Amino acid sequence: MSAGSLTAAGTALGDVGRELADPLLHRMLNAASYAIKLDAVRIAGAVSGGDRRLSRYGSTRSRGRVRLGVGYDINGARSVINLRPAALWVLANGGARPHPIGVGRRTRTGSIAGRQRRGEGRRLLVIDGKVRTAPVQHPGTAGRGAVVALYAAVPDLVADAFAGVIGWRLERGR
Repeated sequence: MSAGSLTAAGTALGDVGRELADPLLHRMLNAASYAIKLDAVRIAGAVSGGDRRLSRYGSTRSRGRVRLGVGYDINGARSVINLRPAALWVLANGGARPHPIGVGRRTRTGSIAGRQRRGEGRRLLVIDGKVRTAPVQHPGTAGRGAVVALYAAVPDLVADAFAGVIGWRLERGR
């Protein structure tokens, strides 16, 4: 047999192997991604008090408070886990720095730009039962390590999901 025919035979066998492996690979990626998604939702509930919503963040009258969410996309032999919305996951992971509340926006030099509202539109803050109209300094919040906890759990979740799919395939006899 010539080298060319061996190469052609190897390519043909590789194509057959790829066709057989693609559904299994897709099933394995889907199982692993779904396991990671479920664990991320569990972690989101743990760091947010159970409802996956951070208190007083992202609330509007029309939408309500925004939830920590997770999704995944499978593209070929790759799976991408999407933590949504990213800003909430950053806060749940690393917390917030100290910052003033009830002021206009800050300029590059650190001074406060804009004017405060007057009359009915003035922003009132209620802190410890006291009404305040002047800006106050928020002390910041500690992070809860949500993303770090998720990344730590990924290897075990993937191994368990892959083992489950392979065991299922062996039971089917294929």
